[in-house]
Amino acid sequence: MAEFHFTDTIPHPLEACYEAMRDHMCEFTPYLHDVKEIKLLERREVAPGRHYLVNLWVSSYEPPALIRRFVTPEMLRWRDIVTWDDETRSWQWRFESPAFSEVVCCEGTNSMRALGEAATEITLAGRLDILVEKLPGVPSFIGRSVRPQVERFILGLVEPRLRGIDEGLARYLSAVAASAKGPGQAAGTPAPAA
Repeated sequence: MAEFHFTDTIPHPLEACYEAMRDHMCEFTPYLHDVKEIKLLERREVAPGRHYLVNLWVSSYEPPALIRRFVTPEMLRWRDIVTWDDETRSWQWRFESPAFSEVVCCEGTNSMRALGEAATEITLAGRLDILVEKLPGVPSFIGRSVRPQVERFILGLVEPRLRGIDEGLARYLSAVAASAKGPGQAAGTPAPAA
């Protein structure tokens, strides 16, 4: 199991950050790297101030030519299953991959807190388990022995993408703020992610 914990600061107020992350994630897809689409599959209030959401993420990642024929579209999509707590401004999440449901477990709890009136700190904390020994063709004893190295390697690929969500949120909120100023008043709208 590989654990992670990091914080980012977004130059926007807490309420704007929290509401955008919870309610408008599909809208800031253009501001995220390697994300083709986020589709809301389910949303319901499970208790006052607690919301259950399921989003389907589809990656736009283009694998290297050497492995492209082994990478199916199902490998580039996952469900983000989240329970939001409005009182604590936190959310518990887990990713489910249809292609790797028996092999990969990634889950955690994130939170936001105000840093004054115009900035927000986002904390991302979670764990990644990759059961290499359950991959077809991998002997159990080998899978268990290389598991820590594989998890660290995959976490190195996943962490920038998780942090990229925070960066995409900041760009999205800046674009919303700029468009609210009206034509000719905005200093410029941030460009979507390349």
